Amino acid sequence: MLTSPRPSAGPPPPKVVVLGSFVHAHWWSVARLPGAGESCLAHAVHSELGGKGLNVAIGIHRLGVAVALVVGVGRDAAAQALGDLLAREGLGQQHVYPVAADSGRGAGLVDAAGENSIAVFPGANMDIGAPEIAQAAQAIGRASLVYGQLEMAAAAVLAAFTVARAQGVRTVLNASPAAGVSPALLAVTDVLVVNAVEAAQLMALAQDGPCGGAPAFMARWPGHALVVTMGAMGSEVFVRGQPPYRQAAMPAREGGDSAGAGDGFAAGLCAALAQGLGWPQAMQLASQCGAAVASGKGVLDHLPRGSVGHMLRPAV
Repeated sequence: MLTSPRPSAGPPPPKVVVLGSFVHAHWWSVARLPGAGESCLAHAVHSELGGKGLNVAIGIHRLGVAVALVVGVGRDAAAQALGDLLAREGLGQQHVYPVAADSGRGAGLVDAAGENSIAVFPGANMDIGAPEIAQAAQAIGRASLVYGQLEMAAAAVLAAFTVARAQGVRTVLNASPAAGVSPALLAVTDVLVVNAVEAAQLMALAQDGPCGGAPAFMARWPGHALVVTMGAMGSEVFVRGQPPYRQAAMPAREGGDSAGAGDGFAAGLCAALAQGLGWPQAMQLASQCGAAVASGKGVLDHLPRGSVGHMLRPAV
């Protein structure tokens, strides 16, 4: 008896939706930073694809957690390069939207001491809006967690978080840059992730002042958990109704670059939370991933690969 073949199951629904940003960055190494009106010769040049949201999406995906990336791109060669990267990584491109002529671009000079001067053109990152969020609404509603950051239009993050909240989906906001945070966005954020500088800025926004501290901020904010990263001092999470939990910093190899460590941290945190793990395990994995990125130059080459369970398994 002949039977009809079963239809293909297709890819699994995403556990995490990342509201992404994409920047094609170019770096020039110089002996010293030039002054106003001064020209200089560079002795090396480096180019990489990046952006806070892109890094986090790839990081989560490499940890074995299904991801949908929502990102705006231009109609240019940089967008094609991003498509090639996502294809190599095995990440879907259903929600990569060509919304402008130009993709995000970045240019930086780095001197021998590691000091830098950077300019960023956000390009298509700021042109994602309500129509694109509406197209991604089904993926958002089926996810376990939605991650947002503020290198894209804050209005788009707010729209996506509002959809997520209506569907009972957890929202995680990396409030960077903190100047883009509004009371309305904070009101639909469940987990807020900031570094020490951004935390101080948010305390001021809450009229507590930097010395008001996390407890005073939590008293005014309706969210569930505040995560503060402090570099070599580790990180701390303040969960409503629980005592604070401090995570020691994981050691990073010397000679690395900590610039993308926060993206690694966010990827590990979101992957663990999406898998239903508790805060101690989530903070441990986040710290591991952040240290891995800080151990090398660049971000994408150093985002770890391996399942969440494997990463958390004790060394023998």
